[in-house]
Amino acid sequence: MLAAALAGGATARRIPGPGERFDATHRVLRVLAQDAMRVELLAEDEALERLVSIVILRSEQAAGGPRRRFEAQLPEATGVRHPNVLGVYSSGQWEGLPYLVREYVSGVPLDAWIQTRGGPPLPIEEAMGILSQLCAGTAAIHDAGLVHGGLAPSSVRIAPGSRVVIADFGLSGLGGSAARLGGGIATSAFLAPEAFCEEELPGALESRRDVYAIALMGLEMLTGSLPFEIGGIIRWMGRDGAIRPSGSMKGREVPMMALDALLLRGVAVDPRLRIWSVRALWASLKRTAWALARYGGPTRIVAVDDDAEFLTALARSLRSAFPGIDVCGIEDPSAALRSIETDPPALVIMDLNMPEMDGLKLMSTIRSMERCEKTRTMMITGSGGADRSAALDRLGVDAFLPKPFRPPQLISAVRRLLELEVRQPDPRERG
Repeated sequence: MLAAALAGGATARRIPGPGERFDATHRVLRVLAQDAMRVELLAEDEALERLVSIVILRSEQAAGGPRRRFEAQLPEATGVRHPNVLGVYSSGQWEGLPYLVREYVSGVPLDAWIQTRGGPPLPIEEAMGILSQLCAGTAAIHDAGLVHGGLAPSSVRIAPGSRVVIADFGLSGLGGSAARLGGGIATSAFLAPEAFCEEELPGALESRRDVYAIALMGLEMLTGSLPFEIGGIIRWMGRDGAIRPSGSMKGREVPMMALDALLLRGVAVDPRLRIWSVRALWASLKRTAWALARYGGPTRIVAVDDDAEFLTALARSLRSAFPGIDVCGIEDPSAALRSIETDPPALVIMDLNMPEMDGLKLMSTIRSMERCEKTRTMMITGSGGADRSAALDRLGVDAFLPKPFRPPQLISAVRRLLELEVRQPDPRERG
């Protein structure tokens, strides 16, 4: 037997050592880790010929509420099967203490892996790759009706093949906030503020604790720091729910601040003000990163038409088809030109026939703006004649859309112009 014990005093339970049996199926190879909450063993499942990890709860954690929470979530936890979640195979009791058997994955914790890459910050491609897998795994946990509740860089592993694996699923609820704080001040910084409050949240808001942790990890990976001082979390209580950038974030380049601002929405103090789900967080991150890569900023569309009712309907169709893209509808062509010159959009949609300034003049002015070199253009026209069409061709209009048209025709044309691959929003994103 190993000297390590699961409880002190005469009742100490000593764990099996290398080569000894844990039960009829599992033979212990070595101790992987032990702390105040648990002991983790590397073992071989001799029946299935695979390596597993066995986690045994320490006796001081195995009484009352903590044990009930631990055992209550195990049936659901064993049902979660996802490549980005460390699988839980089975559970039981060993000498009166609860344990679980889970998948064994070699690799290093995310925080240690980031240090080996010379970060933080990480290159945007690497950070986005990690966030993609984190959101996918956490969404699978939420789909099972569960919440991780303890996500942090130390509970995420980078496995061979750049696989991101969420660990400690099934253990995060042990001992309430006090037990989770046992991971140290760095881990506690990733706990949502409501974890420090006695007030019970509505069930629909519980999953936003994981949104908070993922958004915070994203901020650290992309900026190299947290947007607040570690240990200052308690001081947020009673504020307006907004997180404001720290000094280390204020000097960031303007395009990258678009991602920062999005992630800051994920770490709002009030969970009601946060992005509502990990799927919604990832969908927004993906759209913003795509726009940064192509245009150096968030995708923006300006629509110009003197018909206010038509403009409202057009903007509504675009916002519905492309959530997250900024659609700006402007009736006055002169005001539109000022907006376009100040903040060049990805696309300008304009009416050919407007009383104060027609589409020809508007198009000519846009093409003369150096900052609008990458801006695509679409002309909406109900009439015009051959002369006007030839003039617009010479000016380089990218697409024509004749009136009347249906929303699917507009959406298809915009997709082609911006080379977008944007899906319709998944209803579960608002779950």
